[in-house]
Amino acid sequence: MVISDIIKERRKKLNMTQNQLAEMIGVTPQAISKWEKGIGCPDVSLLVALSKALGVSVDNMLGGDRRNELEKAWEEACRFGEEISLLFAVDALEEFPEDETFLYRRACGEYFVGLNYNRQNGSNFYFEKAECHFNELLEKNPDNISYKTMLAEVLFAQGKKEEAKSLAYACNNDDLIEKFSEPETRLHLKQKKIKQNTLDLYYKLLDYNTRESITAAYGLLDIIMDEDKQLYGNYRSELCVKDALLYFDEENYQRYAEKLTEAYEIAKAYDNLPFFESYAYHNPLFNSLRLEAFRQKAIEELLNRFLFEDKLAHSSSLALRRRFADEIFTYCPLQKFRGLALYRFFRNCISQGSYINFGTGWYVTAEEFSKKIKTLVMNRAYGQERFIKMNKDEIEQFVRNGVMRGYTVMFSETIVAFCHCVSKQNFKTNNPGFFADEKVGKKTLLIAETFIAHNFRGCGIEEKLISFAINDAKKNGFTHIELFYIEGIYPKEDQEYLETKFELYKRMGFFVIRDLSEEGNKKYIMQKEL
Repeated sequence: MVISDIIKERRKKLNMTQNQLAEMIGVTPQAISKWEKGIGCPDVSLLVALSKALGVSVDNMLGGDRRNELEKAWEEACRFGEEISLLFAVDALEEFPEDETFLYRRACGEYFVGLNYNRQNGSNFYFEKAECHFNELLEKNPDNISYKTMLAEVLFAQGKKEEAKSLAYACNNDDLIEKFSEPETRLHLKQKKIKQNTLDLYYKLLDYNTRESITAAYGLLDIIMDEDKQLYGNYRSELCVKDALLYFDEENYQRYAEKLTEAYEIAKAYDNLPFFESYAYHNPLFNSLRLEAFRQKAIEELLNRFLFEDKLAHSSSLALRRRFADEIFTYCPLQKFRGLALYRFFRNCISQGSYINFGTGWYVTAEEFSKKIKTLVMNRAYGQERFIKMNKDEIEQFVRNGVMRGYTVMFSETIVAFCHCVSKQNFKTNNPGFFADEKVGKKTLLIAETFIAHNFRGCGIEEKLISFAINDAKKNGFTHIELFYIEGIYPKEDQEYLETKFELYKRMGFFVIRDLSEEGNKKYIMQKEL
C-alpha cells in the first residue's frame, strides 16, 4: 500500500474531512487532495504531525506494512534454498533500497549461492557481488562485527587468504583465524582453545564447590597434567586449599590440616622449580604450545589466602602457619623506618587524618577501620576509641626528634606485622608513671606497640620482630629495652593470645619492673638488659 492510499484510507476511517486534516497539520486542503491522488507527497517535516493526526506510525505510513509483507515472504522463501531467498532479498531491496537488513540478506545470499557453484560455473560472480555489498554495508556501519565477519568469509572463498585472515584478527574471531590459518597454526589454535576451555571448566568446578566438583577437578588436573605436573603446581595447591575448606565446613579438622599441608608442600615444590623463559608442553593435547616466562608465585598466593581467610586461622592449622611464619621474611622483607619516615609510612598506610597514637597503642573505631584502614594489620583488637589527639604539625615536630623507630612486614599492600619504638630519653610525655626518669648512663629503647596479623598470631613473627628491635638497639648503643604489656582493654577472644604473649616476653628475658595495673586492666612495664 502506497502513502496516498494510506492517507486516504485512514482519514476516512477517522471520519475526517480533508479540511479538518489540513487544519490539524497546518497545510491547505488542496495539498491533502494532491497527496491522496498520488500527485505529490508530504514534506518530510510534516510526517510526524501527519502520522499523529492519522493515528499511524511513520514507518507504516511510509509502507511499513509492505515491509512486513516482504519480511514474511523472505522467511518463507528461505525454506526453498539460497537461490530463491536471494531473489526475494533482491526484490525487497528494490522497494527499500536504503534498508540495511535487506542489503545484508542479499549479500549473505550471494555468498551462500556462490558456495554452491564452482569457479567455472560462476561462483566468483556471486562472491564479487557479495564483497561489493558487504563493503557497502561497512561504509554505513564500519564497526559492525557481523559485516566484517561475513566479508572475511567472502574474501577467503575467493582465495584472498591474507586479507581474510587480517580481517579475522581485526574481529578477534578465533574460529575464523583457525579456519584461515595453515595446518600447523590451526593445530596450535585448536590446542590453545582446548587448554583454555579445560581451565575454564576447572574454575567452574571450583566455584561449584561441592565434594563431587572438587573430586572432578582433581581428575581433570590429572588428565591435563600428564608429564607437565610441574606446570600445574599452583592449580593443584589452590585445589587443595578449596578441599581443605570443605573439610573445615564438614568439621573434619584432621583432613583439613592434611590438605592445607599438602597445598603448602606443592606450592613450595612449584616455586623451587628453575625459571623457564620458555617451556614446551609434553602433553599431546598441548604439545604445539609453549609456556613463556614461567615464574613461580604459588607460595605468595597461598600466603595471601592465609592472611585474609578466617577459616585458615583454625587451631588445627597452627603447625602449618608456624612453618609459614619461619619463612615470612623471605616473601615479605622487613622494612625499617626512623623518625619522620615512620610517621609518613603509617600516615600513607592508614590515612586517618589529624590523630594517631604513638604511645600506648593505636586504636580506631570499627567504622573507621572499614572505611579508612585498608592496609592496616588484620587485627580484631581494633575496636576501641582511645586516641592521643595531635594535629599534623605537632606529630611532625614530635617525630623529627628522631625518637621513633619502626619495623614493618608488608605483603603486597597489607601490613602482616609491625612494631614501633621510642627512645625514652627523648620522649616527652605528661605520664610520669609510664616514662619514669632514666638513671644517668642508662639508655633505654621502649617498644611502644606490636601487632601481628590475626591469622599469624602465636606463630613466632612477634618474636622475630622483637629480636630485630633488640639487635638494632644494641647496634645503636642502647643499654636496656622495655616494652609495655596491657591486656584489660582487649576483647575476650584475645585474652588467650595475650597470655601467650606475656609468656613470650618472659621467655625472651623480659621481666616486670613496674606494675601499673588497675581494676580489671593489667598493665606492666617489662625490661631486658642488653
